[in-house]
Amino acid sequence: MITMLNEIVPLQSQTESPSLRLQKYVRLEKNSKKAEIEAVVNCHNRYAKPVPPFAPLPGTIVFEAKLEARLIINQAGGILENAGICLHPHFGSPVIPGSAVKGIARHAAWCENQSDTDDMKRIFGDVENGGTVSFLPAIAKGKAALVTDIINCHHMGYYAGKMPQAMDNEQPNPQFFPAVEKGASFCFTLIPLRGAPKGDVEMAKAWLLKAVTEHGAGAKVNAGYGWFSFDVLAEERERERAAEEEQKRLAEAQRQQALAALSPLDRAIQEILALGQEPFAHFAKAIATKTPDEQRAFITVLKTNKDKKEWWKTKKKKDTALADAIRSVAAQVKEELP
Repeated sequence: MITMLNEIVPLQSQTESPSLRLQKYVRLEKNSKKAEIEAVVNCHNRYAKPVPPFAPLPGTIVFEAKLEARLIINQAGGILENAGICLHPHFGSPVIPGSAVKGIARHAAWCENQSDTDDMKRIFGDVENGGTVSFLPAIAKGKAALVTDIINCHHMGYYAGKMPQAMDNEQPNPQFFPAVEKGASFCFTLIPLRGAPKGDVEMAKAWLLKAVTEHGAGAKVNAGYGWFSFDVLAEERERERAAEEEQKRLAEAQRQQALAALSPLDRAIQEILALGQEPFAHFAKAIATKTPDEQRAFITVLKTNKDKKEWWKTKKKKDTALADAIRSVAAQVKEELP
């Protein structure tokens, strides 16, 4: 079977896009199906890049789940029969489409309630509304490996209705397909839409967690594929880390606001005092390139700060070249050194 024009055959081995290699550059004229799948897998493992995380919006919930088995997504898609996989069109990494994420969450909700409740209709939508929560594609965190997997049918004649009984005298028919190797972590992102009641995103997260940890995602979940684990303690640590980062961000914003109210000289003094030992040393070496306010601020710090006075005493004895440069600057800005 020829699935690609002869004119673009040379591009087959040159492409660095796993998605393009899977969707457009498949050719079965000489290669076997297994060889083509292995070529896609090798292209991915060599060239695929992690998908950048989505920018969080107010009320967004992001959680991470670890793949404890291989994952098959969009197996029926693509040119090769039952050998597709969902790859990001630009980065080439595996993704779980948002429609699939929403679908498995809704399935978990239905299994829990055994009917379409008002909460389910509001969150997932129905014929009258589009829902209150947006389920974004789940993206692999870091590099997720692809592997060539196999399913082997031993009773083709029996399943085709040509034999009344499954016997062990038939030739097996191995079928190869790509899969995401276990061990990869995926980030799931839920965003409240306009007018979403408080609590809808948390409810959607609970259903989605139940979906990936109890029901699985993708194809062949009953055969052990597509199962995730969720580390509650890791999420708590991540929440604490995010809270610390937010506190640091707010503290820095307050510091910048306070600095903006100071004179240029006082602002430069505070910025120099905030430098660590190594950045302070780099600042000193570049003192000749600084503005006059920064130079005056540096000398003021040498005169008024106890630790920096000791630093200056040491430099005068051990680094005469640097000491001479600082003295020259002090003379230019008409400041006295300690």
